[in-house]
Amino acid sequence: MILNNTYALDLGTTKFCLATIKVDRQKKAPQIQTVCTPAQGMYRGMLANFDEAKKSLNDLVDQGERLFNTSIPQVVVGIAGSHLRSEIVCSSYTDPTNSVIDTNVLAKLEQLARAKAYSQEEDIIHCIPISFDIDHRGPTEAPLGLHFAKITSRYFIVQANKRYLTDVVKLCNMTGLEVTR
Repeated sequence: MILNNTYALDLGTTKFCLATIKVDRQKKAPQIQTVCTPAQGMYRGMLANFDEAKKSLNDLVDQGERLFNTSIPQVVVGIAGSHLRSEIVCSSYTDPTNSVIDTNVLAKLEQLARAKAYSQEEDIIHCIPISFDIDHRGPTEAPLGLHFAKITSRYFIVQANKRYLTDVVKLCNMTGLEVTR
């Protein structure tokens, strides 16, 4: 039995791989099941030729559907390559009313960090909180419920070239796959 019908797709330089988690009712432990095919249409881990890559991806999906014994309508795609950029971004939020840190405050901090990192050429694919400093008391990783006047956050942000992401989604769509993430 496939768990949650989630399929991960990796478009690498030498091979394309598709993975899912399968639960064996007798063993009761989930197992990762994979299928791979030689990559075509890639150069240094980057999509370089739609027609060649489409053929390889179609072959992979056909093999995956046979092995997993199910149709594969959606995938989560791993993104790698020289177009990726990362940085650490700090953002601060002040509330002089001695408020309590809740999920709304954390969402505001993330929104501010994303705005600082914004680029017309790139999409943020990861925004990971590193630490929070509350009223200069020192860093914490779990600020929920604490009172504050000023909270400063640090986020690790990874961005990818928007056009490259569009091309990867287009390739998947050309083979009948919807990219969910």
